[in-house]
Amino acid sequence: MIGITSQAGSGRSEDQAPPLAEQLEALELALKGLHACGRALVMAPRSVFDLRHAGGACERAIVAALDAYDGRREVVTSLTEAAAAADELGAEIDRAVEVDPGLEPAADWAKTAAGWLRKALASPSSGRLPIPSPLVASMELPSLHRPARQTLHPVFVIAPPVAPPPAPPLPVDPSLPPAERLALVKARAKERQAAAEERRAAREAKRAEGHKRAQVEEPLPGFVAGKHRALSVDEAVVERGRRCFEDIAALGMMRAPQLGEEWRTMATIDARLLAAVDAIVGLGPAALGAIERFVVDAPAKDPTRGFAAAIIGGSLEGRDGLAVLERCAAFLGMAEVENARAVGEGLALAPSPDIAVLLRRWLLDETPAYRAIAIDVLARRGEATKVEISRALADDAPEVIAAALIPAALARVPELSGRAEELLTHSSDDVMAALAWALVLGEVPFAVSRLRDWLGTPREEHALLPVALAGERDDVEGIVQLAEKKMTKARITALGYGGAVSSLPLLLRVLRDGKDDELKLAAAFALLRLTDAPLFDDTTIAPEKIDVPEPDEPDDPSPGRASVAKRISDPRDLPSDGSPDRAVLPSVDAGRWQAWLAEREPYPEQQRLRRGKAYTPALSLLELADYAVTPFERTVLYRELVLKTGDALPFDVRDFVKVQAARLDAWAEPARRGSSQPGSWGRARRRG
Repeated sequence: MIGITSQAGSGRSEDQAPPLAEQLEALELALKGLHACGRALVMAPRSVFDLRHAGGACERAIVAALDAYDGRREVVTSLTEAAAAADELGAEIDRAVEVDPGLEPAADWAKTAAGWLRKALASPSSGRLPIPSPLVASMELPSLHRPARQTLHPVFVIAPPVAPPPAPPLPVDPSLPPAERLALVKARAKERQAAAEERRAAREAKRAEGHKRAQVEEPLPGFVAGKHRALSVDEAVVERGRRCFEDIAALGMMRAPQLGEEWRTMATIDARLLAAVDAIVGLGPAALGAIERFVVDAPAKDPTRGFAAAIIGGSLEGRDGLAVLERCAAFLGMAEVENARAVGEGLALAPSPDIAVLLRRWLLDETPAYRAIAIDVLARRGEATKVEISRALADDAPEVIAAALIPAALARVPELSGRAEELLTHSSDDVMAALAWALVLGEVPFAVSRLRDWLGTPREEHALLPVALAGERDDVEGIVQLAEKKMTKARITALGYGGAVSSLPLLLRVLRDGKDDELKLAAAFALLRLTDAPLFDDTTIAPEKIDVPEPDEPDDPSPGRASVAKRISDPRDLPSDGSPDRAVLPSVDAGRWQAWLAEREPYPEQQRLRRGKAYTPALSLLELADYAVTPFERTVLYRELVLKTGDALPFDVRDFVKVQAARLDAWAEPARRGSSQPGSWGRARRRG
């Protein structure tokens, strides 16, 4: 989905004074520098210099800057403390650079942050946070919570310094008599042995003291002495918060319907997700303050925890919740596609108005992954401007271009046509996949004829669906001829959407003569989309097939690619394939399909066929709203609505169920208006 605002707002009201806007911009840049500095300290190799003092100064600077940002304390006082802590941080790192020159970038970040903090101090203003309000439960959509609390503190785990190497022994004077030299060597050896014994005795005494204390302390009823002790109140709250956090992470992964599930049934998952977010906020400061540690302390860098940190941080009023997300994102690493996707998903669903501010800073980040997340999420939230989309479209990074292409087409960005010409020879597969859809959705001149040239080439899979939906009857007949030569799953899927009556015998032949079970099932789904025949079987499905692809991923993943679990597991202990599942799927019995079709009147060959009727956009909307189809198919159906009606109302299959339902209601009138010519081919002219 995409919505356009008239100007690049900051996510706050337009009547705020310019000094506040300047101050917030300076604080954003200061926070960027402080976070980068803190990350550098965490990643620095251990040395004899103790970096924990610098880490403490960095934490104090971040907290004081966030206090000023949100107005939790007097702004001038907070900014003064932040600048002083940043100066202390820079001085500490300058001393560390003498031992470890690799920390020079961190020293530059610290100095830059201190400069921005002083600039913020030069334009003081009052705080912006409203008065804390009672918690309100989230009902179908997330609430923006304003509990009374302190700023969430960062967690920088910095290793202690290593012990300096022992001083080399003084050389023995060779002019001494042999007996004196030997006595001197023995004396020095005895001194070293005594020092080692002293250190060993200290360790033993400390261990014995701890054991004695554990034995003497009287445990509470129901607990035993030693490590199985009673939890304090804060520890119990944090443990409960951990469970809520892990629930959010798991539920975020479960929001996409599986094969055969209806999208409205995901309302239960949404409700559980929102209840868990409300619960962790309701647990108070102890649980909220542990969110960052829940991510950092995980056994592995888990993208689902990035989603949880994003949606929780984005459900809190205040910049500090998003600062936690920033640090978690840096820890996870946004260069990994799964991590970036999970963080972006959480930011797209969260209600905080400050998310737009954060994303607009990410649009200028030197790391392409952050720029790609920013333009994608701003577009999904309806907050991307045409200027921002155009800049992302002109980016050099493939991931940023791919993220901007479809929003540019839906928003009718004027620069799309020229940029599309430049990208036709691009080497990135992701760019080509997005470009194919952008060409037809954005009404680029001669789009279908350009995509027609991709058929029969390695780029064919990207062009098949756009050509089948936007092309004329001859274009779809051309796909039928390609399938006659060689049948692939992508071509079969395109035939199901294309609507050519001439494809029915071909699909029946796949069911009758095909040897590949996947091709036969794809043909059955295509026949179902064309005819809406009530021919189903209770089918056994391999466990890896029940999970459907993401909305913007192709429906035919790379063949022979092992699952993630198998790729990362020890070869000596690979996970099993799992138990097969069962689902009611279209029948692959060719005899049943032939008998059913023989009882019906022949379909008119000149009309486009969908669900047994002459195609209209109303049928796309019906299938999008009421059929149990996968998120990938629903995304295709939405794009078909745009192509066939000329409207570009927002819709995203990843939104909360309530949002999707409201967006589908808004599509009713454009779909009705575009259904005046049943069975027509081609695409409508864009409206507005």
